[in-house]
This record gives sequence, structure tokens and C-alpha cells, in this order.
Amino acid sequence: MEEDLLEPITDGKVYTIKTIITCAFLGGLLAGAYMLYKNFKVFGDNKKASWTIVIALLSLIALVATSVIPALENVPNIVYAIIITGATSFFAKKYQEDLVKKHIEKSGNLFTTGNAVLVCIVSILIIVLPLILIFILQDNVI
Repeated sequence: MEEDLLEPITDGKVYTIKTIITCAFLGGLLAGAYMLYKNFKVFGDNKKASWTIVIALLSLIALVATSVIPALENVPNIVYAIIITGATSFFAKKYQEDLVKKHIEKSGNLFTTGNAVLVCIVSILIIVLPLILIFILQDNVI
């Protein structure tokens, strides 16, 4: 009985670990980080939610910075996807796997597949649209 009183009560929807990892691979760093963030918020861990955003933004800046390093020019893009997916998988399993399992066991709600697809699409657009804009503006300047 004591255990039930100490466990956090979560009413919101969460993403499964499998969904987070899949979307990190398909939608990139922002998709995985957003899903981790949303889960932390539902579980009431605002500190880890905030750190998720900070780490994601710093990682995004680091990834963009690697694009201007000539030595990394020949690294295949899949390597970046594997690194992002691996890191997201590590953090999801380490900090959220048990909480998500308990949430599911208590018949907690999950985000739909459609929601996960939408998160992936928005994540990709956030990265791709500024790049397209840069190329368009670059052509107009010359």
C-alpha cells in the first residue's frame, strides 16, 4: 500500500521508448528531444525536462558546427543519425523506461502513431526550411 502512495500519479499521455527511438532516427534530434521533454513533463520532472531542451539545443549547435569542419566533410550522414539515435536511446532507457512501463501498466494513455509522425515531420521542417531559405537568399544575393 505504501508503494502506491509514493508512486507519481500521471494523467497525461506519454511516448513509448520504442516510439522515441524510432522518431529520433527518422525525425532527428529535435523529434527525440521533444518526446523526452514531453514525457519528463508528464512525470513531473521539470528539471530533467529543462535539461533535455538545453542539451538538445547545444547538440544541435554542435551538429551544425561540424558542417563547417573540413575534416568531417566526408562523414556519411547516417553516422550522425546513428549517434543521435544512440544518445536518445541511452537517455530514454536510463531515465524513462521504468516510468513509461509503470504508466502503461496503470493503463496510462499513450500518444498516437499519428502524433509521432507529426512530431517527426515538424522536426524535419524546422531543420530543412531554414536551409532552403538560406539557399534561396544566397541565390538572390549573387
